[in-house]
Amino acid sequence: MATIKELLDYGLEQLAGSGNEYAKYERKALLEHVLSVNYMYMIMNGDEKVADDKEALYKSLIEKRCTHYPLQYLLHYVHFMDYAFIVNENVLIPRSDTEILVETVNDLYNDIRTTLSLGSLKLLDLCCGSGCIGISLKLYHKDIELTLSDVSDAALDVAEMNAEKYEIKDYILLQKIGAKKHAALCSDSDGFDFCRSVFPEIDDIIFTNKNKFVRLYFFIFHHFDFIAQVLIFTWKKIRGEKDAC
Repeated sequence: MATIKELLDYGLEQLAGSGNEYAKYERKALLEHVLSVNYMYMIMNGDEKVADDKEALYKSLIEKRCTHYPLQYLLHYVHFMDYAFIVNENVLIPRSDTEILVETVNDLYNDIRTTLSLGSLKLLDLCCGSGCIGISLKLYHKDIELTLSDVSDAALDVAEMNAEKYEIKDYILLQKIGAKKHAALCSDSDGFDFCRSVFPEIDDIIFTNKNKFVRLYFFIFHHFDFIAQVLIFTWKKIRGEKDAC
């Protein structure tokens, strides 16, 4: 049986040899995962023998990581915002850039509610995957009415596990997108009418005008804060004119 220190050295050697620039961190992250202990414990107990089955599991994870298989899938979690979300091969790994979207909504949340005179906001996380975007916002703003929707049952299973982990499953709606793209939405009174009107045409929008659609997406993503501010200003102006009448 190998010791903890010997396995750490093995992991470093193998990962560094594969060209992994984060080998020092990842070898300990994987061994922490296998042994269910923290790094301080491993440093203080480096001479402790590791059971054969755990040694075999660790070496198999190291071997897989050396093929550039994503670390997050091996660990079964990813850090996003202030939370750790369950992930597996059935969902995409959220990028750190996506946190900008959540941060922007957080910044604008109170302004939107005040401007639109809403008691709460209805939020649709479409193609939700792990649900990290919608669930993060729900955890920050308890009054959000959240719907998580995806075409994949397996992805919705992951989103449900994350909702259960953070004890909000009973306060959200999980919906599968069926053969008809609007099937993920509940009813005509659910507040998602605009999305519903777009869904039947989405294939044509994306595939017929692919380049235009991609350019529009990136323009909206990179100017989201500015666009939101313009919409709020316009709404305030409209409301002001109506009140004056």
